[in-house]
Amino acid sequence: MTETIKGESIKAFGAQVGAPTSLDGLTQINVDREGAFVVVHEWVAEEPRESRDKKAAGGEPAPQREEVRGDIREFLEVGPDELFTKLGGVPVEDDFPRRPGLPDEPILRILIEGDGEPRVVRMWLRDAEKDDAVAPLLQSLRAVVEGATDGRRFL
Repeated sequence: MTETIKGESIKAFGAQVGAPTSLDGLTQINVDREGAFVVVHEWVAEEPRESRDKKAAGGEPAPQREEVRGDIREFLEVGPDELFTKLGGVPVEDDFPRRPGLPDEPILRILIEGDGEPRVVRMWLRDAEKDDAVAPLLQSLRAVVEGATDGRRFL
């Protein structure tokens, strides 16, 4: 039986895709009960001159970071209550991955902060996009990320 997070007292949640060293970097959005969000994008520079010099000296290119803050209502017609209701239908399974991944297939991580221990739900992004419970939440979060970053970042 698949458990959902309904009934938990959720204070905030986030979703992230990627890794700082991946081609598109890591993009994460965190949302609290009031509707405040922060979009964080981390990546490793594509070897600008100072990174090449650092690498030649035996170091690694420095990671880059960008943050954008705001309120979800700037980009969505729904408020935080509706977004948290969508989150309530997300299936929680501990046996990830249920299938082998494709080469370079991204993983969606949903981070949930409630009264108890923080929880992390992981699923293949392609599966999340097709899941009846997860897809509407993902679509809303993508709209916020795209709007807040003027289309420069995506989830």
